[in-house]
Amino acid sequence: FHQSLQKSGLLDNIRNEQKKHWLEQTLSDELMHLIKDNKAVKNILPELEQEVMANRITPMQAIDQVIQAFVKGN
Repeated sequence: FHQSLQKSGLLDNIRNEQKKHWLEQTLSDELMHLIKDNKAVKNILPELEQEVMANRITPMQAIDQVIQAFVKGN
């Protein structure tokens, strides 16, 4: 089975997709760490979380505010 996958090129395709997924996941994780470690974001995130949970703002509104704080803080 392994040899037939290798000969057909499917194994390389699977591995390439795995590498692409790993790249995207690692990038996402690292960006999330950078954002959460940002002082400006740390200052506003707890309040934004409460606002979202209380349905006073949408998750997208909170995300926009986090991104703005992150950009201004860097």
